[in-house]
Amino acid sequence: MIKGQETLLKERLQRLRELGGLSDFIVGSITEVRRAGQLMGGNCHLTYKNNEQKTVTRYVAKNQVAQVRRKIKKTIRVWKIISEISKINIELLKFINK
Repeated sequence: MIKGQETLLKERLQRLRELGGLSDFIVGSITEVRRAGQLMGGNCHLTYKNNEQKTVTRYVAKNQVAQVRRKIKKTIRVWKIISEISKINIELLKFINK
């Protein structure tokens, strides 16, 4: 079933609103770095790519690790929404020049 243009536009707007609610995401990964012989309590670092695609590593304070992990996890939902918006935009191409 082909969805109508109005329905697709409403779906896109809904996804964009959801995306706006996820604006505090972080694209990157967090790792725990331990010294030789250290069993627990190592330092955590956030690793990500900057605008020039250069890898950057930043220290993450212990009291911020859980929050940073949650923000990284939100990235999965952000990518899913972006993919959904792209699919809607592709469907909307059918209505151009009609």
